[in-house]
Amino acid sequence: AWCCPETLDCEAYGRHFRPFLLNHTCAFLSHNTAIAQKEELYEQFGQGGSVFVRPTSCQKSFTGRCVSLGEFESALGPARLDPSARIVVAPVREIAREWRLVILGDKIVSGCQYAFRGKKSVRPELPEQVLQFAQHVLAQVPWRPDPAFMLDVGQCNGDLHIVELNGFSCSWLYACDLSVVVREASELARRRSESGED
Repeated sequence: AWCCPETLDCEAYGRHFRPFLLNHTCAFLSHNTAIAQKEELYEQFGQGGSVFVRPTSCQKSFTGRCVSLGEFESALGPARLDPSARIVVAPVREIAREWRLVILGDKIVSGCQYAFRGKKSVRPELPEQVLQFAQHVLAQVPWRPDPAFMLDVGQCNGDLHIVELNGFSCSWLYACDLSVVVREASELARRRSESGED
């Protein structure tokens, strides 16, 4: 299985991909610190009375979403029970479209649209500009969270950004080409096994 929780934590991959992230302006902090500093966080990141909040962990103990000051604490859900839990607080951004790309090493093997204006909208389409953006990002950032992973790209105000990275072995493919993904992932696994890598 390819899904390393440590490297797929958005605080970890953010150190490498931050210039390209949709939420490049954000705060990473503990749950308890966020609660104690919530007024300051809303002053810094609030737009229309809301901020975006999500867990840093790829295991997503609660759903990332936009929340008002009054619902901030309750929105953190199960993270409130874990003193080590860390969260991201960022400005609200409106995403027009979102695409999922399957990355194996340095290669984009498939991709598709999975959302439109915040709603699920699956289409087997990967515009050339999205492909070129992802290729540029991968060329600029040699670090990888896993041998295979998912790269989610979103369009905001006409610009492309990384929304998040996800684990290859625990993510939906949506309308990505299953046969291509299986073939390429199998070949990658074979090569790594023969070379003694994980």
